[in-house]
Amino acid sequence: PTTNVPSSGAPIGLEVFPHNLHTPYTYRYSLLTQYDFGQGIVATVGYQGNNTHRLMRWDYDGQVQFPVQNPQIQAVNYFQDDVDANYNALLTELQKKFSHGFEADFQYTWSKAMDEASNNYYFDQYPFNAASAYGPSDYNATNNFKLWGLWSPSFFAGGWKHKVIDGWSMSGIWNAHTGFPWTPYYDVQVRSEEHTSE
Repeated sequence: PTTNVPSSGAPIGLEVFPHNLHTPYTYRYSLLTQYDFGQGIVATVGYQGNNTHRLMRWDYDGQVQFPVQNPQIQAVNYFQDDVDANYNALLTELQKKFSHGFEADFQYTWSKAMDEASNNYYFDQYPFNAASAYGPSDYNATNNFKLWGLWSPSFFAGGWKHKVIDGWSMSGIWNAHTGFPWTPYYDVQVRSEEHTSE
């Protein structure tokens, strides 16, 4: 790591990447089915998921693995492309068309997003093994609710009044989801006290 690095001057840091760095890739899959109950009611049930591999993370201070003798090098940040992630979700939806141009749509998603690092260059408390950080993603929200409504009235059957007055719509969306995961940290500081006796 010290090749062509100056041995005097201001301190520097090195960024080290694997020489055979891989491109991240993702497999996506889904399956949906719908059933029409009649009277404007349509239900949808489905599954959606993906698997991602070779994401990047900040491994650790590379001097642990690559000891550097050059005193000008103060840090060696070593990166790895060994992070995996996955997402699995149950998708449900109920649509209803009412009279007078009104329709409603209710959606519920039960899902779980798991990974070993939720963002590139993540540094874990134990960075020597990516699998040790496997758990719910930072953006994981198990329960997701969505209620959507649309009103597109038509007051006139035809003529200039229909062209001028009709043709507008009003909509609204209500979203709610359970909270995002969090990791508690407990910082312990040891304070030493000097005692003297007379």
